[in-house]
Amino acid sequence: MPEKYLTYGTDGNQRLKAAADQSLGESSAGQIVALDESGKIDETMMPTGIGAPTHAYLTFEGLAAGDLVNVFDDEGVTKVRKADGSDVGKIAHGFVEESFASGTTATVFFSGEVDQTVAEGVTELFITKTPGKAGAFDPTAAFRQVVGRRTSTTTFVFAPGEPTIL
Repeated sequence: MPEKYLTYGTDGNQRLKAAADQSLGESSAGQIVALDESGKIDETMMPTGIGAPTHAYLTFEGLAAGDLVNVFDDEGVTKVRKADGSDVGKIAHGFVEESFASGTTATVFFSGEVDQTVAEGVTELFITKTPGKAGAFDPTAAFRQVVGRRTSTTTFVFAPGEPTIL
């Protein structure tokens, strides 16, 4: 629930009014901005062209929050599935921030910080043979693809490199 602020009505009386934590378009013009539950400004409040690059795709399989995903063509329909280092056809293109069931529409992020547990001592991350997950380089994988750099034990910045077939 957004914090409230004191304002004056047209009758001169004081009123408490909630700040806006999402934009409803033109009707939200002039509103005071509130941060959302994560402590950030909601993307609906940002001008066009500002914010994380995303795209909505139909899911081929169930996805968990933080999964790295592969965008592919499934009989003429663009879909997403978990990226997988054991299959050269499943390089990492992006990631999801929420869980999605198979056959639903997922929002895929192409840059940003991924919430995924990362082992201590690993700074440069690669796609692994565990579908959707990043980790240390595995020489038994079908290909080598850098997917980012660790920022903490629970997050890393997604910055995919070109895959190299091993």
